Amino acid sequence: MGELNAAEAALGWLEEAQNADGGFPYFVGGDSDANSTAVSLLGTSSAGLTPQQVARPGGATAADYLYSLQLGCAAAATDED
Repeated sequence: MGELNAAEAALGWLEEAQNADGGFPYFVGGDSDANSTAVSLLGTSSAGLTPQQVARPGGATAADYLYSLQLGCAAAATDED
């Protein structure tokens, strides 16, 4: 029972940390970033949530944020790495 309570508390904390753009910041109040969003999605996936379900009320989903970062095949390369 304690593990369930801890998981629910963690999900509640993530819900509060999520930015309106759907992404998650490295630190609460910071800008969203892809890595923090992906790590958060790993945790919420363990709780049975899909990326489309991870959203602030009235805000974008975590999936929306990650989709916004994708570059199409026609995008110009910014560096060689």
